[in-house]
Amino acid sequence: VSARLASSLPDGVPVVVLGVGGSLVTGFSPGDVVVANSFGLADAGPGADLRVTSEPCPLDQRSMAFADRLAADLSGTFPSTQLAPMLSANRTARGGERAVLSESGAVVCDTESFWLARLAERRPFAVVRSIVDTPDRELMSVSTVTGGMLGLKRLADIARLIVGSRS
Repeated sequence: VSARLASSLPDGVPVVVLGVGGSLVTGFSPGDVVVANSFGLADAGPGADLRVTSEPCPLDQRSMAFADRLAADLSGTFPSTQLAPMLSANRTARGGERAVLSESGAVVCDTESFWLARLAERRPFAVVRSIVDTPDRELMSVSTVTGGMLGLKRLADIARLIVGSRS
């Protein structure tokens, strides 16, 4: 799917992927913003725990410059914005898996950025994640509703800011 999407986009046009993610480490709260500076991969077979299968690798120079600018722009409105490593996994990280995955240096886990990074082949590429769950506020807890709503509201705010600055 990402190869087909990549081939349909014009060369050189920046691509920003917005979404939610789960913090792998403490210190984040729902609604905090993270812009990826590197991507890695985690995987779990049926019934197995997630484990890192590809350590986070830095973005290419063009995408890193774009991510730096985007993080700086977003931090003016969202002071919690950080540039940090991310992992993508084939499912949501739970419980003790977060600590294991964080050993890679990644601070956020999502379920699609690694595969969408193919969009960077001929254009600047950035991933922005709004935190919805943390090690002490798991996704399947009572706090999911408030954390999820805050994370999604933050995404809408970010989208308006990005689209407004490009108009």
